[in-house]
Amino acid sequence: MYRQVNVGTEDSYLQLIVWRDNPNEDLRYYRLKKSHPLASSAIKDFYVGDVMTGSNSLKEAVKIKDDLKTLLQSAGFNLRKWCANHERLLSSIPSKYREVKLSVDDSKDEGVKTLGLTWNPKLDHFRITTIWNEPTEVTKRTVLSDTSRLFDPLGFVNPAITLAKIFLQELWSLKLDWDEAIPMGLHTRWLQFRQELADLNRIRIPRYLETKNATVSLHAFSDASERAYGVVIYLRSVNNHGDIKVTLLCSKSRMAPLKTITLPRLELCAATFWARLTDRVTKILNMDIGSIHYWTDSQIVLAWTQSRPSLFHTFVANRISSIQLRVNKYI
Repeated sequence: MYRQVNVGTEDSYLQLIVWRDNPNEDLRYYRLKKSHPLASSAIKDFYVGDVMTGSNSLKEAVKIKDDLKTLLQSAGFNLRKWCANHERLLSSIPSKYREVKLSVDDSKDEGVKTLGLTWNPKLDHFRITTIWNEPTEVTKRTVLSDTSRLFDPLGFVNPAITLAKIFLQELWSLKLDWDEAIPMGLHTRWLQFRQELADLNRIRIPRYLETKNATVSLHAFSDASERAYGVVIYLRSVNNHGDIKVTLLCSKSRMAPLKTITLPRLELCAATFWARLTDRVTKILNMDIGSIHYWTDSQIVLAWTQSRPSLFHTFVANRISSIQLRVNKYI
């Protein structure tokens, strides 16, 4: 089983196979090689039991699909619920192994759900799908339940989720029991907010990133308030004709702690967040990125990040070091 796991070339000698047919023969040493390089590369696109991968060319995408299918079948893993945005990618897949009720020729805004997102193969976009029933009561328990249903791993609707978390933090500060009715003012606010959450179903995010024959740059923005801080990353591409396309990649946010922290320090926390997230996104994209731009409206943070960490107390010094460690390698 472990031999199915992709091992880097520099480490492959650690899994040599020593063999001989009889005791009188000399020992022979075999090094494992990847028989399906494209499929082996796509293996890293698995998350639990789902794989989401692709290519800039249809020919290569077909090759990835065939190799991935062959590689996993050799170990007894039969991939199911296939879905693609081109009919040729599905032509060799039996209907029983395809995602049901879905067709690339269907212009309806329907899609397949994976990792909390809904992807429409025909229109090739992501969207958030939520169904809200009329609540029978509003308590800390039901608010937490509703907030947990807003699963958005890439942060496409992060502002809305952050508002829900802020509301939940307010309830927590009131020290209410889980099933105790919340104050009328908060009750009305939550019902209004909950009603507006239905509009999230109207948001569409394009999946395709315009990177082929284009100059690509990343732009990471960070900001903070006394209630929360966060970061958002966009990919900007300019093709050979000078056409510019900007695509939302992801965003993340965190709540400010109940213990009061100065706004500059929260801005620094946001900047640390954006350095970490940008570093991770750059590694995941695995493409030639022409430039990376970090944006913040805090002059204090800009001054801190250009100073020596040893000049500050531990809180600030640790975060300056973290930012400089990740940002300086792209300069």
